[in-house]
Amino acid sequence: MINTKELRSYDRPVGRKAGDLTVDFEVDGTHHRATFPLRVDVDKGQFIVVDGDVQYIGETRAELVEHMRKIAAGKIALTWTRYIEVDYKVGVAEGPRRHGHHGLGPDDDRGGPVTSILFDFDVVEYSSKFEVPGRAPGIARRKIGEDGKPYDEERRHEVPDDALPFTQERLDALRHIQSALTAIDDRMRSLFAGKPKAVAARLDTITNQQLALPEPTATRGLSAQHMNTGEGAQARAARNGTKFGVPTSPPGDSGKRARKGGRR
Repeated sequence: MINTKELRSYDRPVGRKAGDLTVDFEVDGTHHRATFPLRVDVDKGQFIVVDGDVQYIGETRAELVEHMRKIAAGKIALTWTRYIEVDYKVGVAEGPRRHGHHGLGPDDDRGGPVTSILFDFDVVEYSSKFEVPGRAPGIARRKIGEDGKPYDEERRHEVPDDALPFTQERLDALRHIQSALTAIDDRMRSLFAGKPKAVAARLDTITNQQLALPEPTATRGLSAQHMNTGEGAQARAARNGTKFGVPTSPPGDSGKRARKGGRR
């Protein structure tokens, strides 16, 4: 029997590292291989596979292999949709105190001058709904790195309402905003550098133009190939150290693989 245990951010995985658990399986006539981090608990005689934010615990390696075949096969067929998630927070001075505000709408009352800005964003993908043995149906969220590869997958219930549908133009616009904030930081460091007398002189002559945002410039983005979320099983299912969807073929089956390797 396989036991399922949530792996929260503050939890340590059960057992100690014991290499990888590799399973071979077939989906629609195409052979695949999945690799999972493997751990063992010698005292309890248990084998543990870590899959994102879930641990699967079995009494024997064989039953764990069979269980993970089902997990891997279920994920091969997932479709992923790409979004951008923006994290924006400001610190506001309200009298002697400072308060943090997450509101982005024009009607969100700041209640005082803005003293700090936190701005960041992630390119992420959300999967279609899937079922995992021993767990309720859900979806998965994974981040997309600068190299276009997914990582850091975790389980979610739904796509957030404020997630922006991805386009390269929207990503470029957000990168320009980051560049503008960086430019403002550079100007502030120059403005307040040196002795108080020099700083005071600069403040006496400062103009709006000196703090103007830079013009948009060409920004490096992920390639069109990386932006394509339908590249196949390996790209769809690669995650957090787990290599899904690497096609393999048994001896004498190379022709079959050539014919069917492109199927999804």
